[in-house]
Parts: sequence; C-alpha cells; structure tokens
Amino acid sequence: MKVGDAWTYDRIDGKTKSKEFTTVISVTSADDKEIRTESKRTDNGTTLTTVRNKDLNRLVTDTPPGKTLSDPYHPEYAFPLTVGKTWEQKVVTTRSNQPDWKTVATLKGKVLGWEQVKVPAGTFNAIKIEIGGIYNGSDPRGQWNGLITETIWYVPELKNAARWTYQDNIRGRGDFNNDVWELVKYEPAP
Repeated sequence: MKVGDAWTYDRIDGKTKSKEFTTVISVTSADDKEIRTESKRTDNGTTLTTVRNKDLNRLVTDTPPGKTLSDPYHPEYAFPLTVGKTWEQKVVTTRSNQPDWKTVATLKGKVLGWEQVKVPAGTFNAIKIEIGGIYNGSDPRGQWNGLITETIWYVPELKNAARWTYQDNIRGRGDFNNDVWELVKYEPAP
C-alpha cells in the first residue's frame, strides 16, 4: 500500500441485505512499520482514522470521541498467505473514552483457499480467509461473552479485501453485529 491508494466500499446490513452507507478509505501514510488510512462516509462526512501494522492488522481505530485500541493487534492477516496456513492471537480491545470497557478474544485464522468473488467493482480471484473465536467483555454494567466470525476475500492486486464479513454475537442475546463490506471501486495512487 502507498499514500494515495483508495478503496470505496458499500457497507451492507448482513441481516436485511440493505445498503447502510458508502465509505472511501484512503492511505494517508505508509512506512515499513505501519499504514494509516482515513475512512470517510459519503453520506454524512463522518471520518475515522485506522492504524494497521505492515501486515494490515488493525492496531488503532480513532473514531471521535475516542480510540479503540487492539493489543497487540487484531489478527486478520498472516502474510505470506498460503492455502492451509493457520494462526492464533489473543487480542485485548479497549476504548480510550470508556476506560472500564474491555474485551479479550482468542482468535484463530486460516487461509481456506482461492475463490472467485463478485462485488460491485467486478469479479476477482481472492484468497479466502476465515477468522473466528470467543471473546469475553466487561464494563461497569457487567460481563458478557460471545463468538466472533470474520471472512475476508483478499485480492493481492487490490492490496485489500474485495469483500469482508463480520459477525459477533453475545451469548443469550443473539447477533450484535452483522456487517458486510463490498468493494465498489479501487483507485491506486498515481
């Protein structure tokens, strides 16, 4: 990834299949340690900044009024991506504006193989990755636990995912998040 690369995604509600909004993600800085991107919604201009390590794993998301921190990182990728490769990572997620809120997850990733994926930007040969695991959360109101499942269709020539799904549920309460992101357009830096 390099400064100026940009991807436009539609976010779709995984339950109703209706489009919620469109966002443009642009690389604002990149070096051999981390990549910073700015995500801006096209409907209301809401902007957030994400910091990822050199392997595209999320470290920090700055969504005013606070930051969400993933320690050591949220393990979406383990390059090089080879079919059958697996990894496991414990990640502690905290929020700067809610000091008593925390989740601890043990997530396992696996490269399932190559798959053709069709999105608004076109049809791509993608490396399908699945990440899943359990998490435990706590805040001043109590404790909860649940299951996280992510599926990523990573396209090397796009330097990003063409499609990404994220679901988590809270045991006893059902789905909490059920999101689908689909690529609408990729604009490499000039």
